[in-house]
Amino acid sequence: ITEIQAPENYSMGEERTYYFEVKKNQPRIYEINKTLEGTINASDIVKLKDGSYVGIRVIEPILTIPAEDTVNNQEIQLTGIDDTPDIAIIKYNSNLKVESVKQIGDNGYDWIYDIEVTEDGGYVITGEITGEVSIENGEVKVSTENGYYDGAVIIKYNSQGKAESINKIDPMDEDTFIYHHKIQETREGNFIVIGYSDREIVIPENKTVNNEEIVISNGEYIAEITQEGKIKWMKNIEGDYNYDNTKIYEVDNGNYIMAPDIYSNPVYFEISSNSGTIIREHNVEELSNIFNWDKMMELFDIELSLDGG
Repeated sequence: ITEIQAPENYSMGEERTYYFEVKKNQPRIYEINKTLEGTINASDIVKLKDGSYVGIRVIEPILTIPAEDTVNNQEIQLTGIDDTPDIAIIKYNSNLKVESVKQIGDNGYDWIYDIEVTEDGGYVITGEITGEVSIENGEVKVSTENGYYDGAVIIKYNSQGKAESINKIDPMDEDTFIYHHKIQETREGNFIVIGYSDREIVIPENKTVNNEEIVISNGEYIAEITQEGKIKWMKNIEGDYNYDNTKIYEVDNGNYIMAPDIYSNPVYFEISSNSGTIIREHNVEELSNIFNWDKMMELFDIELSLDGG
């Protein structure tokens, strides 16, 4: 148990944002202040294998990073194109000082929801982007010249922060929106996504693994997408749950556990990795037969209290 003191200049009632890392009874505390102010949740910043960090933000319509939070002590200010929301990917060093910021978007609605570290040392982001998306010299470019199609997007970056691949599911018309709000890499290197569409989604034959058209209804969905960007399977998921903060885990039998954000009588769905169908539901006690203790701690966001409880 380690005691962490507040900064000397801290005053009662003052609201700040901090990032804590405690290893082997050697606490380190970093004051982030405005850089992380307004983030959606704690998963908005991830630690890469080289010890640095990457965070995600939405520029809506202005994002300001104070000079004291940057490596070169210079303020960074970004503005969404035509005052529309844009995506910001913030690169931090190991001391959580901002090194650089990538801005992604055009004059449409561009939003980011999730970021995850990948096994190769890079990271992947997901959200929604309006317009056509491409990669030029490792950077993502967005253009709305040919229409405002608001589609769900996955962008894979390597360990050097260069974009490697893009997968985008476009709607059938400009009045429909689709977005992924959760992503998880599988052991095979594919991606499980959870998302939402306000209308029917039709995936053509040439974009599926088995070369068969996929049609799902409006609402929440779960899908597995290959490294090549093809849909392995895609299913609607039912139930009056909050799927925005859903956790996804791959278990030893090759299937996935989907854990919606439920505060009372939680249920955990086991999903077939071959078809995406729900095989069975698990209660809390049954999960102990699937996960080890460390994974259970992560699944339930458990923190030990001072008395060890």
